[in-house]
Amino acid sequence: MSKVSDYMVIKRLSSSKLGGNNQGVFLVKSNITNKSYIQKLVGKTAIDAGDAQREVRAMQQSIAHPNIVHLEVWNLDYQKLGYGSIIMQHCELGSLDMLIDQFNHHHKYLKDEGFLWKVLWDVSLALCFLYTGTDIVTTRTCANDRVAVPIQRGWNRIFHRDVKPGNVFLTWKHAGGQDKCPYPTAVLGDFGSSISDADIRVGRVRANTNSRGTPAFDPPESPMYDERSDVYAMGLILHCLARMQQVSVESPEFREYHPVPQTFRDRALLTYVLKKCLAVHPIGRPMPNELPFLVWNAYKGWRYCRQDDGQVLSSWVFSNNA
Repeated sequence: MSKVSDYMVIKRLSSSKLGGNNQGVFLVKSNITNKSYIQKLVGKTAIDAGDAQREVRAMQQSIAHPNIVHLEVWNLDYQKLGYGSIIMQHCELGSLDMLIDQFNHHHKYLKDEGFLWKVLWDVSLALCFLYTGTDIVTTRTCANDRVAVPIQRGWNRIFHRDVKPGNVFLTWKHAGGQDKCPYPTAVLGDFGSSISDADIRVGRVRANTNSRGTPAFDPPESPMYDERSDVYAMGLILHCLARMQQVSVESPEFREYHPVPQTFRDRALLTYVLKKCLAVHPIGRPMPNELPFLVWNAYKGWRYCRQDDGQVLSSWVFSNNA
């Protein structure tokens, strides 16, 4: 098994992309395989509070899922290292907030709904897995059969609590595959604010109280949260991505009724799904295990009408990524 010392720092990444538990994020390379990874340093406060341990446990529990950042190796021995270190998958295309920056720099917008559907589908799969622990093959079958994904017996549900563009990363790994999709894979990362059923049960955190996430992506019920709060944040990501905004400046009521701009010609089915995700009252939103069949069947209807997956993203979109 590799150790933290088996990785060499290539460069420090932009501090504007750092999460709340970070003392630094670096691009590193394995001395053994020569592959690139991300190293996140965490300080004594995050380790003493248990935040870093919760982050590691969440990624350990999700280690096999293609839409969740893969944990490589970690060492949280602050006394020995002077910091904690978490080394994880490097998504070579950067994050959604970087993509939004690129579009804004070029004064451009998405030409159609295709990429929005891909991000929505991938993040839905990630949230569904965190909630159910059900493998990707079974989840796809449930989506096709229009049924909710079953929660695995004994599964320790995970609530991310900081779903935002800066925590959704893009990679060509796993892209295409069964769906022959022209877009990269969206991967959910940064579990520094996450909690699980086990954390609540043993009293590590308080139940139903929001975290130190990002206020701009808090659900309307904040500081309270439930199973549907991450669903709202996912919907808000799509709302921002469709408008190429880093954060939404509209009211929750506007977001619910106008999730997608009218400039998107074939927006009806996407609007239908996002209205549900952005419902002001949590009871109006789908549960995480209902997302795959809701998103997949709406997407199939959109694709049937278009007869294609949407326009491929221009090469400049990913030209400035780490």
